[in-house]
Amino acid sequence: MRPRLQPEMMRLTGKRLERKGYLDGKEVERIASRMRIPSSRVYGFASQFEEFPLRPHKARLRVCTGPACAEAGGWAILEDLERRAPEDILVSGEAGILRWHGSPAVCIEIPGEGRWLAEELTPADTDALMASLENKELSSFKPLPEAEPPSPACLPGGDPSPWTLAAAAGTLPDTWGPELLGRVSDDPSEVASMLAESGAPAYAWGGEAKKPRVLVCDAVGREAENSVAFTAFLLHPRAVVAGAAIAAAASGARELVFYTPWNEPEAGEALEETAGELLSGVGVRYSIFAGPAHVPCSLDIGRAALLRGMMLWKAASLYGWSGTLESDLPVAVLSAELAWRLPWIEENEGDARQGWQASRLLCLNGIDARPQLLEATLGTAFADVLDGVGVKSADGFKAVHLAGAANGDILSRWDKAGSVEGGVEALMLDTLDCIPRWALYLARHAERDCCGGCTPGRTAPAAVARLLQMVLKGEADGDEMRRLRALLDTSGKLALCPHLEETLTSIASCLSEFEDEFEAHAADGSCRAGSCAPAVEAAT
Repeated sequence: MRPRLQPEMMRLTGKRLERKGYLDGKEVERIASRMRIPSSRVYGFASQFEEFPLRPHKARLRVCTGPACAEAGGWAILEDLERRAPEDILVSGEAGILRWHGSPAVCIEIPGEGRWLAEELTPADTDALMASLENKELSSFKPLPEAEPPSPACLPGGDPSPWTLAAAAGTLPDTWGPELLGRVSDDPSEVASMLAESGAPAYAWGGEAKKPRVLVCDAVGREAENSVAFTAFLLHPRAVVAGAAIAAAASGARELVFYTPWNEPEAGEALEETAGELLSGVGVRYSIFAGPAHVPCSLDIGRAALLRGMMLWKAASLYGWSGTLESDLPVAVLSAELAWRLPWIEENEGDARQGWQASRLLCLNGIDARPQLLEATLGTAFADVLDGVGVKSADGFKAVHLAGAANGDILSRWDKAGSVEGGVEALMLDTLDCIPRWALYLARHAERDCCGGCTPGRTAPAAVARLLQMVLKGEADGDEMRRLRALLDTSGKLALCPHLEETLTSIASCLSEFEDEFEAHAADGSCRAGSCAPAVEAAT
């Protein structure tokens, strides 16, 4: 079945960016004229995404500021490059680079020539990077499309899953085909139950809520840094496409949409070719949607907004805390990392539930410069995960940060860190990491991660960041600390959608689990971790 066209706003924006390399006033006016809407709406749409370049440039440096790169010194590299770069080189800090990389990392883009990845950098490397860019001697850097993920490593004592073993050959079970989709459509209960248990939106998989009209298979993922969802797609695109079709049949969705990153055209082409091959003649109505990797809003709201061609703040006002769109287009979002298991789960039927629970891809950051891709059993203690990768003691780590900076993650002391559950990205924080400073990073991340559609979303993250700066400088008394706790506790409850509360949860966890570090900083600017600059410079 021929893919349908995507909505005009993002499609036209992508075309203009592809053609010209940036989106200036003239391009905005052209899009507005084509759509017969005010140009302010196009400006409002484009300005929500830090990925979109808005001025002409000879080259662009996209500095990864995701959690792992930030913890490894990415902000210092960003600030150094911003000072050094001439006017015709655009430098931007972004929520993450999807392709597999060691931290810190920078993506080098030269319009019309290509993209390269510089990784495992130090501030001392910026001189060489700028010289290479000026001389266009980029052969020492890896072309970005070649930054492929490694094959997942099994922890000692574990066996590779059938979907992991099949990734190298790109094969699918013999049961895949129209008959399988028909059987799932007739009796969706088993698949629906497993999807609900996996954390997929409950309203999509049964109960009293409406079935989704659109199922979005998200090949980007929750976190834009070393994305596990994007990794699953790169490892085995055929399995992702087949699993998404099974999920669509189980949910009763009228249409399946594959969401791909707009600035990864090679990945989009591979997905379109794979979907065209597998879904032709099986009765699945599908389309390919190329959108931003980082959406400053929760996944279901952000993806739905782009699919509808609306701004994120408008979508947030249409969503309620139930997670369903208050309109005629309920949307369910399914991660590609979840989709790629489904063909084998259906093949094994009786062992399906056990198979679903058995395996999870885990991206482990913070052990060294390069992340590790593991296939871990749900429920595995993080202490055992560390033992499995050769770290014999947890004494050098005090916390684990789960699933990325902006998704309601949990930061806890090591003895309470628990096990592999919902999060598929984990960042280990060692004893030299200052937790109040980490909380400030999370607050800055939350500032750019809220769509601005309601007053709490516009103001609360910035207010939290100001109070944390006072803590770091040793200028916060008891009143400021009480105000900080109140903001973290109440702001999310006043927002239009759940996303603000999700982004503030990890900051609240920092404060509750490491209260002694906050109190020491607040009292006189002293750092329990011993890693902060003097109090005067602490909040830069």
